[in-house]
Amino acid sequence: MANDEHVTLLKKGVAAWNTWRDENSDIRPGLRGADLNGANLGGANLFRADLSDADLNRANLSGAFLKSANLMRADLSKANLNGAYLSEANLNGRTSTG
Repeated sequence: MANDEHVTLLKKGVAAWNTWRDENSDIRPGLRGADLNGANLGGANLFRADLSDADLNRANLSGAFLKSANLMRADLSKANLNGAYLSEANLNGRTSTG
């Protein structure tokens, strides 16, 4: 289950999110199962974020920092991952039909 505060903050935009992440680098963002369909997350710092079961269909993740992120079973259909940093990311069971 997604942390409502984390989802709300992420939906405020990448600049607000990255500022919060810089100030709270010890927190593992809880975005499990979040509906981020079509969200513009380009350049977002999603280090260690739990995005398992999240709807990232058509999301812009270009240049996003996804090191050690959990993307297990996340819907990445038609997501833009151009230039995304995926080192150590868990992509097991993902869907990508697009």
